[in-house]
Amino acid sequence: GFKNLKNVGKGFASWVDNGLDLQVQQ
Repeated sequence: GFKNLKNVGKGFASWVDNGLDLQVQQ
């Protein structure tokens, strides 16, 4: 339901943040 959708959004946001961090470090 909506709760699961919010959790997926949080996971995606954190995944994007991690990707940006990796790009900045290189």
